[in-house]
Parts: sequence; C-alpha cells; structure tokens
Amino acid sequence: METPSLGHVAILGVGLIGGSLGLALQAAGAAESVIGLDPNRRALQTALRRNAITIAAADHEDAVKHANMVVIAAPLEAVIPTVRNILPYLPDEAVVTDVASAKLRVVRQCQQLLGGRFVGGHPMAGSERAGVAAADARIFRDAPWILTPTLLTQPEALERVRTMVQATGARVRLCDPRTHDTVVAYTSHLPHIISYGLARTAWKGVHADWADLAGGSFRDCTRVSLSDPKRWAEILLDNDKAVVDALDALIVWLSRVRVAVKAADRTTVEQLLSEAHRARKRFPL
Repeated sequence: METPSLGHVAILGVGLIGGSLGLALQAAGAAESVIGLDPNRRALQTALRRNAITIAAADHEDAVKHANMVVIAAPLEAVIPTVRNILPYLPDEAVVTDVASAKLRVVRQCQQLLGGRFVGGHPMAGSERAGVAAADARIFRDAPWILTPTLLTQPEALERVRTMVQATGARVRLCDPRTHDTVVAYTSHLPHIISYGLARTAWKGVHADWADLAGGSFRDCTRVSLSDPKRWAEILLDNDKAVVDALDALIVWLSRVRVAVKAADRTTVEQLLSEAHRARKRFPL
C-alpha cells in the first residue's frame, strides 16, 4: 500500500535522530520535501549530501513557513525555545511533534504554546554515536515510537504523526506523558546511569595495565556510557522524580545482594539472581 504523503516536513535538528528520520521518510517516499535546520551548518551540509534532507533552511522562518509537519529533533533543553522561535511563522494547519526523552514538562508547555496540534513523541531507538554522520534509516524498524497524546490533543494531529512514525517502520505505542516518564526511567534512564556508574567504578578499581582484560559483558553493559554526558544530565534532571524512584529500587536490590555476598549466603544470592533472571526473560528483547 502506498504511504500517504506527509507534505512538507521540517526537521529541526539534523543529528542522529533527525537525520535518521529524514533518511527514513525519503526512503519511504512519505514526504513531498524534507526541510532541515540545524545550528551546525556543517551538519546541515552533511545531511544534504547524505539525502537526509532535500532543503537546507536558513532560519526558523525559512524552515517552517510552508511546513505541514514540524519535527523538533533538538536536545531536550532546546525543545521549548524552538517552539517559541517557530511560533510566529508556523502555518495554522501545521502539526508539531518532538523526539525528547522526557515528556511531562515538554508536552505541558508545548501544548500551552501550540494547543492540540502538538503531539509528544519519543522513538525508542538510537546509538551511543552522535551526529548526522551516524544517521541510519533502519534504526527505527520494529522499534517502539511512543506518542503521548492528552485530552487536548487533536485527533487529526495524532493520526498525522502516527502516519509519519509508521512510514519509518517503527511501532506506534500510545501512553500519557506521566506513564511514559515512569516507564523510561526504569528501562532507559536507569540503564544509562548504571552504564556510566559501571564504567567509572571499574576504571577506579582496575589498574590501567589490566584494562585490556575487560570482556564482552563489560563492553555490552557500558556501551551507552559513551553517549553525550551533557545531554543525559539534562534528561535525568528533567525526569528527576521517576529517576530517583528507579534508583531507590535498584539500591534496595543491590543492598540485598551486598549483604548476602558479605555473609556468604549462597541461597539468598542465588535466589536474588534467579528472580532477576526470570524478570529479564519477560522483556521481549
């Protein structure tokens, strides 16, 4: 079945996610044009060269004045300022979405500015690599892309964003912003903290002469600690309550393991690990 045209799509921020989205929409033939804007002019030229965008915009007005859909793929802290910047130039019929990793504050403030034509979004896809040079249309395939409509959301706006997401090959999942922030605190934000913490703790505990002995389990567990620390600090602080709850739950479990290991309590250690083993099997990864 032919993918319905999304019209002119403006992507504000052509890094890994914005660039990958542009590539995916181009591959699907889902947009009449893909207009890119980025403060990094070199990134914008790379996006053009890689066919992630078809037009490089000069400024916010140039990017959105003819847009049917606007995707804010800028870092979390830039989403609200970007909405304010485009608001004077945005066509009345244009739908706006984002890809930020925390939703409650963003959705509330964006809907205050844009009303029901803003639809919060978060593709659960990515890489520890950054920038449009790492963009790949395939990162969205079969990945969940969460949309967070509220009672204010216009049904037509939601359906248009759904159409865009499906064009990338991602799976649309709907939930309210608060539920989103709780779920990702445990399944995304907490794993990043653990990854950073493991990398730091291991480096403190292992002499540099033996660093080459780190094996595959260390590599897999610390892969996302190569992500941008500044970006992740912003995400964690934006979702602070849910992240603290997740950290508290982990600390309780780690404390139980520590007590059992220190006491040489094999039965309890095995029980704790077995419970965790069974829990992991419930995740469809």
